[in-house]
Amino acid sequence: MTAWFSLHRRLLALLLGGVSVCWLATLVWSYADAHHEIDELFDAQLAQAAQALLAQSGRHRAHDNDRHDDVEELEHSAHRYQRALKFQVWHDDGVLVLRSPNAPTTPLAQVDGYSETRGADGHWRFYSQWDQHRRHRVQVAENHEVRDELVGHIAWRLLVPALFGLPLLGVWVWFATRRALAPLDAAAAEIGARAPERLQPVAPESAPEEIRPLLEALNDLFRRVEQTIEGERRFTADAAHELRTPLAAIAAQARVAARARDEAERAHALGQ
Repeated sequence: MTAWFSLHRRLLALLLGGVSVCWLATLVWSYADAHHEIDELFDAQLAQAAQALLAQSGRHRAHDNDRHDDVEELEHSAHRYQRALKFQVWHDDGVLVLRSPNAPTTPLAQVDGYSETRGADGHWRFYSQWDQHRRHRVQVAENHEVRDELVGHIAWRLLVPALFGLPLLGVWVWFATRRALAPLDAAAAEIGARAPERLQPVAPESAPEEIRPLLEALNDLFRRVEQTIEGERRFTADAAHELRTPLAAIAAQARVAARARDEAERAHALGQ
């Protein structure tokens, strides 16, 4: 219990605890901010993809049966991020004009703008938009796994410096607190090595400002103890002086009584 009350341990715990909390808060804030920025970036890309498809929508008409083989080949050769995207282009009469290989033949979304769904095929983000003449409607979908994977990479990149930095910071804080408390240890060692009768003041000028009041109070205690001891010495000397004359007389009477030749002479000597 006493060991954990050490000033060095308290400083170490407070500094490391405070730094760790601030670092953790920074990581959480950075993660949330990165997630928000990535969502906005990918949403903008969905909207741009929809605009590009709308620009091409008037030139295509759905012939899925004729293009089935080409579609399958494209799907297997596509990048894995491309397979996480799908799109549809619908005519206002409900005819599917164009679709990606992995898109179904039913509408991806039921509402315009951004929407999301979670199902057996995963978590998908949708964007749906009509052209300015409301003749063609484009629906673009993106698997949310792409965003989550990117955010996970960013979070890991943020976490790795913390995992390596906090132990190094702990060593530095430990060393710094030891150096900062070295004058206090030196003063304690000097006082502990003194002989009991050595009550000279400890020089506070060389000590840090924070422990000078403690050393000044200790010096004041030394002065009061020295004054008390000096007073006791004077009292002892005065008492010895006052007792010296009566004791000398008693000693002389005792010597006379010891040399007495009879009881009467001894009684006379002791009675004086």
